[in-house]
Amino acid sequence: MMSEDVMDADDFALGLRTSLHRAAFEGHVMQLRQLIEQGAIVNCPTIDGVTPLHEACSQGHMACVVMLLEAGAQVNAMNVDSSTPLCDAASFGNVDCVRLLLRSGAVTNPPTMFTTPLHEAALRGHVTCLKELVSAGGNVDATDGHFGTPLHAACHQGRVQCAKVLLKAGANVNALKIHETPLHVAASTGNLELTQLLLDFGADVNYWDNRGRRPTDRAVKGGVVADVLQHHAENVAPLTQLCRLVIVKSLRGKLLGSVHTLGLPKSVQEYLCFSSR
Repeated sequence: MMSEDVMDADDFALGLRTSLHRAAFEGHVMQLRQLIEQGAIVNCPTIDGVTPLHEACSQGHMACVVMLLEAGAQVNAMNVDSSTPLCDAASFGNVDCVRLLLRSGAVTNPPTMFTTPLHEAALRGHVTCLKELVSAGGNVDATDGHFGTPLHAACHQGRVQCAKVLLKAGANVNALKIHETPLHVAASTGNLELTQLLLDFGADVNYWDNRGRRPTDRAVKGGVVADVLQHHAENVAPLTQLCRLVIVKSLRGKLLGSVHTLGLPKSVQEYLCFSSR
């Protein structure tokens, strides 16, 4: 009968999941410790580049993550899709893993154009993870090869709270992905709350996408989102809103940290920081 060690060696040679991968994925701490003590390769990748650390982070098995990191697991290992363990932790909303990985040297801005931890968190609505990543220096305007910016990703799935986190952190409300802005995306999904949020942060209703369509053209004709966009296009914003947008633009990325130092009345601070949203 073939021994477990030999099977693991064959699996490793073929780029398959080893016992270490399975123990990390299933959260079997004792088995994981035993395999590591027996000399299992903690950074062994599958044919898709998935390491045991990827597996543990995707499932939120903190004890396994700690054990792998202490055994020398590469915190910024990338799989074939350029996803790191931090991307996997953010994708599944495992905030404790996100915090641990950040403390262990995980980078928030991987050097690729495929995905970032911020995209993963924003796409799936993991607000707390997204806040941790932003606080750690995550690039709110990073672009991937599919959605565009994290704000685009949030809008594709109607993640209003994630969009709010990104916008308050200074995300470009008019960022382009093949001439498509986040407002184009929100309009096409018919999400009124998201549409209004983007407009409040200065989204331009007159941007044309690569097919010559404005956000209004992407909304359902006769629907409430189309009406809001049309009204916004035909009317001048209040002076208070115009002043707010100028201040927000000048403090881009430092809005929340700077407004409270200006000595303004609390009501004005709340207005500038979109606290009512």
